Amino acid sequence: MIDRIHHFVAITGRATDEVTGKPVAAARVNLVSEGKFLVRRDQQVTGPDGFFYFMDLPNGEYRIQVSAPGAPPASAKVQVTRALDKFTRPATADVTLKLTERPKSPEAPSAKAKSDKRPKRPDGG
Repeated sequence: MIDRIHHFVAITGRATDEVTGKPVAAARVNLVSEGKFLVRRDQQVTGPDGFFYFMDLPNGEYRIQVSAPGAPPASAKVQVTRALDKFTRPATADVTLKLTERPKSPEAPSAKAKSDKRPKRPDGG
């Protein structure tokens, strides 16, 4: 008989912009445990929706540090507590970032820019 391996989400969170409340995609999320005997370091990257998660962590206190271009790092502490014999909800660590640079939205090319890209006719017109 083969035993099944059960994985569990230990910490989940979301990185958002402090001003707009919009998700911050591609932010780097570092996890550090600072227990007496175990020092564990993991890293994730937020998805397009700003969410991140860490799996299969032992009980203990963890520090989450989130960084993104154009923002100073932000951090949060979170406690993972679970019973081995029953389902428990993951710990939540939502973090807001103070973005100093906003991503630029793509601009539509101007009519002049479009006309400059046309090939010239041999007769000069």
